[in-house]
Amino acid sequence: MADLPLYSICITHYNNLPTVRESLESILGQIDERFEVVVVDNLSSDGSREILQHFAAKGLVKLDERHCSRGRGRQIAFEESSGDYILSGVDLDDVFRPVFKPLLEAYHRFFEGKCLLMSGRGEAITILPRALVERVGGWRDIPAGEDLDLWARIAKEGELVRVPYHRIQSKVNPHSGFAHRARRSFDRALGCYVIGLNPRQIEPEAPTIPRKIVRLVLISSAYLAHLYHRKYKDNTDYKFRLATISKSNAFGPSDEIREAFFKYVDERGSRSAAPSASER
Repeated sequence: MADLPLYSICITHYNNLPTVRESLESILGQIDERFEVVVVDNLSSDGSREILQHFAAKGLVKLDERHCSRGRGRQIAFEESSGDYILSGVDLDDVFRPVFKPLLEAYHRFFEGKCLLMSGRGEAITILPRALVERVGGWRDIPAGEDLDLWARIAKEGELVRVPYHRIQSKVNPHSGFAHRARRSFDRALGCYVIGLNPRQIEPEAPTIPRKIVRLVLISSAYLAHLYHRKYKDNTDYKFRLATISKSNAFGPSDEIREAFFKYVDERGSRSAAPSASER
């Protein structure tokens, strides 16, 4: 019987054709037999699904294809994984620098057993033990804000550590266009309402009158949509603190530990880093 992986990289995906191949290659190029990659695809329709099927046929990823919310997709990926430690938020609209191994070494050295949240550039990656995910109940069936909901339950347990680390991705969110931005804004607002937050208090105010009108329409539509969705309005204080975390050092380690973490990752990352295809 083959040894089970130590680390599971759990990914949700939908319509990321511009980056899916480069993103997967940036992940697979820096892992070894201690890792597995589990992808849940929400029935992508832009051609990216076929690329995922190609990687799965070669045995490089474990692929599940089904219609689901992002929160349900994260939970499915978790349930189909087997590693003792979970890497979540490693999604395929980003291309990643070769930092996973140094980050994991630093995690074990400084934050073993905790949930380490590394956020920056609008993205967030989480490293945490499988046992902790199981203890707090995993990800819930939420269209957006599913990570925030999970982090709040972990924070309530006193097990969350947040480090604002900005050197994980080399390319972030290539999507553009009004339709995509509007959909993301709607999903964020809907997710806020579902988990008990007011998006007007979380989202920045629109700078112009036309954008204010669009924002009002999106938030109002999200409010109506959330009325028919199951609500998860527990731990709202933790959720609000996490949603506005960039304005404070909430859940952060001491300055000494944070600087030691940065130094440890950067030193080991510089030893093993190889230029990516886009940097050659």
